[in-house]
Amino acid sequence: MVGTRRRAPVGTLIAAALLGLLALLGAGPVIAPVAARQDWVEVTDAPSGVTVALPGAAEATTVPYGRAYAPEGGDVAFAVLDVPIPAGVDLAGAVGTVAPTLGVTIVESTDTTVEGHPAVDAVVAVDRDGVSGTALVRAVVADGYVVVLVTRAASPEDPAAADLHRKLLDGARLA
Repeated sequence: MVGTRRRAPVGTLIAAALLGLLALLGAGPVIAPVAARQDWVEVTDAPSGVTVALPGAAEATTVPYGRAYAPEGGDVAFAVLDVPIPAGVDLAGAVGTVAPTLGVTIVESTDTTVEGHPAVDAVVAVDRDGVSGTALVRAVVADGYVVVLVTRAASPEDPAAADLHRKLLDGARLA
């Protein structure tokens, strides 16, 4: 159809955002003590109104279809993708379908809801283009956008990363 822009599949968008966030975080050692810091600040994505508490200020970095935020020296990040996702999309299935082609392996995933919106929590392993490691991820489909929250972890069972991820999730509010 003339004038219609084709969007990438949902799984591709989320996996690409995940890769971008991990690239922003870098491939260095995990900095677990950041969870104990009391000076987390709220960072708001102006176009969507999504607000997430992070362990330091973060400016928007452009990623495909949206913006990503990662504080310097932290192990957490989030992205807002400006893509409407149809109701009833199987997020875990969509990501699982394309993840292997992007160097992302889903170790485990659980469907959930956040503020009444469908979401998926996942533990993923990444190995692509010099970025490798483990991440704890939440992807939320909201009204006209997808929010992806990421915490870098030393391993899937890393308790410090789990605590840090819980703090990240608790500090996130959809618009």
